[in-house]
Amino acid sequence: MPIKDTHLYAQGFMMADNLMCTIEVSSDKSEVGKKIALIGLKSQTPKVIYESGITSPMVKVFESEKTLTIQLVATGSGSIDAIVIDKTTGRFSRATAGSLMGVYSTASLGSCR
Repeated sequence: MPIKDTHLYAQGFMMADNLMCTIEVSSDKSEVGKKIALIGLKSQTPKVIYESGITSPMVKVFESEKTLTIQLVATGSGSIDAIVIDKTTGRFSRATAGSLMGVYSTASLGSCR
């Protein structure tokens, strides 16, 4: 579900090294409202802290003036968690997929502060 009027989110947003992001829309309804902390985004080794308290290293796979893409590939299962951040608006998209206890995938949208 694309979020229209993305220019509204640019008001007051400034890209930073650390961001707190909230999932607003997700194919997995239990994800809505969850927080994800992204830390060290200006480094080559950013990390994500999930609401559960689990911290995972991410890999910076793409960066431009407008976009930052970070990704985690779990070594034990091959599952992925990819986050694409619009650096001008604070909006993000997240895709997860894997085969932990069965094959799964989710897609989410939200905003960072």
